[in-house]
Amino acid sequence: MADRTIIERKLRGKPNRSLHRPLQGPPPCLTFARMRTWTSTFLLLWSAVPAWTQPEIRFQHLTTQDGLSDNAITCILEDRAGYIWIGTEHGLNRYDGQRVERIDSTSNLITAVAQGGNGVIWFTTLEEGLGRVEPSTGRITRFQHDPKDPKSLPTNELNHVFVVDEDLLVLSSRSQGAIWFDVPDQRFTKRGYVQPVLDANGDTTRHAHQTWCHGVFRIDEHRLWLSMIRGGPVIVDARTGELLRNVAECDPPVGLTHAVRDGDHLVAGGWNTGLQRVPLTNEGPSTCVPLDEEVTAILP
Repeated sequence: MADRTIIERKLRGKPNRSLHRPLQGPPPCLTFARMRTWTSTFLLLWSAVPAWTQPEIRFQHLTTQDGLSDNAITCILEDRAGYIWIGTEHGLNRYDGQRVERIDSTSNLITAVAQGGNGVIWFTTLEEGLGRVEPSTGRITRFQHDPKDPKSLPTNELNHVFVVDEDLLVLSSRSQGAIWFDVPDQRFTKRGYVQPVLDANGDTTRHAHQTWCHGVFRIDEHRLWLSMIRGGPVIVDARTGELLRNVAECDPPVGLTHAVRDGDHLVAGGWNTGLQRVPLTNEGPSTCVPLDEEVTAILP
């Protein structure tokens, strides 16, 4: 990839107060595997707009020369105060419109970043567990797996963090399924949603990757969609994690990793080619739409 630097609007002075609209759904993590395709599509659509209606757009490239901890961007979040939080392959950064501040400049690969209802910033890492940032002080609190403590975070390998509310998070992991985190009680509850498979001797033959949860997406106030790799996506109760429905994938399976609600349906895509349209009002069959490329993100 020729350029994996972040492209952002140039902000002046204090954080741009026009950017206060709270984000909906999962944190907008950017997948750069399709950056060239996205850029070409943007330019094609933009060229179709009459010249007299096109506002002036200015871009600024932020790189390690501007203070970023790394040029490989993994995810990005605009918080409610207008700050831009930038996850990289080597730490977390915050941009205030004038300068970049390194919040967590270790070797952590940041997989996702989200803002809680009380303003705190949560981030997940590939190998170092969960982090919490107090924006006013920059203080970081870490939650990591301790083999000697059964009440600790079940695994440090996390893919995504979803904020149900200021007291409850859902973490997506690579080997322990989805993990509910009760913040006030500091309690972790893991759920795999994959039925054990028994061999001829009656022993369990379930591999770790079969409890890989890639991400969480909100259907409504009470239901969540979990992208379970191998086992297939599931719809669960947002607060308890109770399984409400298994979602059958297309044949061959699409490997669904992303989803967005469209009326009474969910539109989902993933690592393999194609889209899947899943009805929410009943458990009827899904509609499968073939594509030539994998789907790395979906917007309503």
